[in-house]
Amino acid sequence: MGFAVLALLVGVAFSYFRGTSLTEAALVLGNAGGLVIVAASIWTTQRDGGADGALQASEEKYQMLLNGVQDYAIFMMDPEGKILSWNAGAERIKGYKAEQIIGSNFSCFFPPEDVEQGKPKEVLRIAAASGRHEEQVMRVRKDGSRFLASVTFTALRDSAGNLRGFSEFSHDLSESKESGAKYRGLLEAAPDAMVVVNQGGEIVLLNVQAEKQFGYRRDELVGQKVKNIIPEGFAERIIADGTRSAADALAQQIGTGIELSGRRKDGTQFPIEIMLSPLQSAEGILVTAAIRNISVRKKAEKHLAQMEGRYRGLLEAAPDAMVVVNQGGEIVLLNVQAEKQFGYRRDELVGQKVKNIIPEGFAERIIADGTRSAADALAQQIGTGIELYGRRRDGTEFPIEIMLSPLENAEGTLVTAAIRNISVRKEAEKHLAQMEGRYRGLLEAAPDAMVVVNQGGEIVLLNVQAEKQFGYRRDELVGQKVTNIIPEGFAERIIADALRSTADALAQQIGTGIELTARRKDGTEFPIEIMLSPLENAEGTLVTAAIRDITARKAAEADLLDKVQELNRSNEELGQFAYIASHDLQEPLRMVASYTQLLSRRYKGKLDSNADEFIAFAVDGAGRMQRLIQDLLSYSRVSTKGQDLLEISSEDAFQQALINLRGAIADSGAVVTHDPLPAVLADEMQLTQLFQNLVGNAIKYQSPGVPRVHVSAARNAGKKWLFSVKDNGLGIAPQYFDRIFGMFQRLHKREEFAGTGIGLAICKKIVERHGGSISVESEPGKGSTFSFALTAPERKT
Repeated sequence: MGFAVLALLVGVAFSYFRGTSLTEAALVLGNAGGLVIVAASIWTTQRDGGADGALQASEEKYQMLLNGVQDYAIFMMDPEGKILSWNAGAERIKGYKAEQIIGSNFSCFFPPEDVEQGKPKEVLRIAAASGRHEEQVMRVRKDGSRFLASVTFTALRDSAGNLRGFSEFSHDLSESKESGAKYRGLLEAAPDAMVVVNQGGEIVLLNVQAEKQFGYRRDELVGQKVKNIIPEGFAERIIADGTRSAADALAQQIGTGIELSGRRKDGTQFPIEIMLSPLQSAEGILVTAAIRNISVRKKAEKHLAQMEGRYRGLLEAAPDAMVVVNQGGEIVLLNVQAEKQFGYRRDELVGQKVKNIIPEGFAERIIADGTRSAADALAQQIGTGIELYGRRRDGTEFPIEIMLSPLENAEGTLVTAAIRNISVRKEAEKHLAQMEGRYRGLLEAAPDAMVVVNQGGEIVLLNVQAEKQFGYRRDELVGQKVTNIIPEGFAERIIADALRSTADALAQQIGTGIELTARRKDGTEFPIEIMLSPLENAEGTLVTAAIRDITARKAAEADLLDKVQELNRSNEELGQFAYIASHDLQEPLRMVASYTQLLSRRYKGKLDSNADEFIAFAVDGAGRMQRLIQDLLSYSRVSTKGQDLLEISSEDAFQQALINLRGAIADSGAVVTHDPLPAVLADEMQLTQLFQNLVGNAIKYQSPGVPRVHVSAARNAGKKWLFSVKDNGLGIAPQYFDRIFGMFQRLHKREEFAGTGIGLAICKKIVERHGGSISVESEPGKGSTFSFALTAPERKT
């Protein structure tokens, strides 16, 4: 599509705001990558009544242009987001016809979660403020499907600067990126190193396997000569010379496997095989090279030449015991796994009868007799798993499963036998028979997945819930390692090592819920909690694991964490609001208090008694409001204005509190005593306020008599100092122990004791900021003891 045409579409916006003088408008269109920006300035004159016909014709012309744009959804909205126009591109991309969508709000294109968060209004607000807003976001089609879109919003204003509406230009990014992403995806999915080279021999693209194989990062290779990684033989095949073109050079090699040498970043070289294929592009013919490291193959070929027989490398790589037998039943070849499994050295078995290690059932299947040939004998067994018994050098026997396959060579047909030790499986089957009555019913009735594992970490039993949870059939798991379904953290807990026995390893975990990660058959992982318990039997200790899928719980915990974080943010905002509100209220209230006090001094006794009483009420109310605001400020400052917790002397903080209270102490005749007080980690100013509030309350809430207050501190079992402030005051009933630490909580009338009901709430907030808690023990008429804990500083050794 010609982007120059798009610039003309700005005129459509003007047809929706008739009677408005628009002096200049700019329309900016951007594709997903920001590659195209088109601006058009359109000059218009003041419309009059006689121009309506021309405007109508112009509008129809621009609408035709709009409908010709198929790659972009283009529509106009009023200032509230109501859709006023709709083009064919919008219908194709979003799925709505014009008559279905015009008049609706554009929020219907947003995912429901974005609508709930107010994203549509926020987008318009940003566009109105900045004039233009771009974003790459998810959008919703009429059928409910979602797609990634590049969206540009432009605010439309008249000559006076008034907002008249918005335009939206959006593009489905999945369409523009599909072909490139598909090709790149194929490259990245390839098992071999893939390198794309231009006709100049420069690397233009590579995959992650190429990075791994050659030891370079991608940005170190792109743009470099391919000779840096393949010094000879590659570039010469794609670069033209005096006798041939690049196409001719390449044509000689396309589709053929070429063996060369690759060079890694560290300078080491290794053998490779490359397969070339042409790739047409706008810049000409590129060459895609699939590069395979054939080091293993080369080594195998070398071994095959040096060792006995063509198949040694394959045999040695096999995980099972492999034995090759001739038609006479004699062993001609075996691998290291066979040596380990049967306990013989290789030279002790080669040339010996296979009956020495498999006494019955094997030789009979491959040796001809009077009624059948060797080929006929073998043909009956090829490809089938046969269960027999093997015999070790020490004479012990063990169950095996063998798989036979023919091997043709110059001497005739040999037989390769893959031999697997199935002792674990047989033991599992035996366990199943023994445990069927005792455990099967319990396992199958369990609501969780249940897996029984032996000391070698092999699964010997499981229930139907385990099949469902992990996606395997029972026979696919029995005898397999438990690490297949629980990759890490389980087997390590039950397998002995050099430092501990199996019993010790297991004892550390029995009865505790352990959170791990499990893996299903399809490779997906999910969080689990396992509970281990021992199961004694004749063969030793087995471990029963109850496995619970805790995906829902983890999601709930994450949701709870989000809510807690949101609550903390809300509390911080509320605290900040309280501080700002209290601070800003002080000045007008100070003026009210000053003038009411002035009225009281100047006119007291000069007006009637009602006026004096009213003025007194106003003075008292203003004073109480000032105290309340000051207490609110103190409360909010605990969090917002607190200092770092440093090592300080609580004795000094307490003495400062007494200095601040000297007037109240003198007026009441109070006796305040204290034990030696320790150094603690605290905010000194807040600790002073804590002591001041608690001692001040002890002096205030008293029966007639001398107030007595004693402060002490004792070290608890941990790293805390427990402080106590004990008095002989009125005391508190137990049902009010929690209530008194809340905001604005008072147990006495204002006429009895002055105050705002915030003092103890401030104490609680200070102690909690210091990582502690505050409590009270009291009985009415017997005084109270307030206790709180503070952290002791660490002593340097």
